This record gives sequence, structure tokens and C-alpha cells, in this order.
Amino acid sequence: MGRRAFCGSTDQGRGFLAGQSRGIGDDRMIKFSGLVSMSVLVLACGSAGQPSKPLMGSDRDAHGCIASAGYSWCRHLNQCVRPWELAKAHGFDNSPSAFSEFCSEPNESSN
Repeated sequence: MGRRAFCGSTDQGRGFLAGQSRGIGDDRMIKFSGLVSMSVLVLACGSAGQPSKPLMGSDRDAHGCIASAGYSWCRHLNQCVRPWELAKAHGFDNSPSAFSEFCSEPNESSN
């Protein structure tokens, strides 16, 4: 007969606490934890030394306009604008030529 442990059960060498045995789910959890740990290590080591991609919106032009967000420089207004929004607000066609004509400086369009 084994020695007495917690709650009157006997320790028969089935686990690290008297009267408790590891179940099937415990083995799966250990394997899962190992898999997660290995995945984190692989991902962390895989990206080391590689140049990072530019951040979204970091493609500013000389005037500070973000082209990937649809902004272009308008000299007439002296600000970054979205051509389709400008066309709607000022009533001209949404075309590159109409945008260029509107956004040229006043003295350029008279030449």
C-alpha cells in the first residue's frame, strides 16, 4: 500500500502531485505550446536582417502630397488635393487635362 497523500488518495507514481495523473489533453497542450514557441522563433529569426517595407503613406512628394492616398499638388490652390474631389467641388471634368488646366498658375493658363 502506498503512502497517504492529499484528500485521502494514495500516491502510486502517476503524476507530480499525489493522486493526479496527466490526461491526454495535457500532452496535446504541451505539444501545442512547443509548436507556438517554435513558430515565434522561426518568424522572429526569418525577418532579421531584411529591409523593412516602407510604411503606408510614407510616399510624400516634394510638396508633401501623399500619392498613395490620391493626393496631387495643385499650384493654383497651393495645396495637396484629390483631383476627383477638386473636379466635383469646382465643376470641371474629372480628367488629367482638366486638372492640369485648373491647377496651373493663373499666369501659365493665359500663355
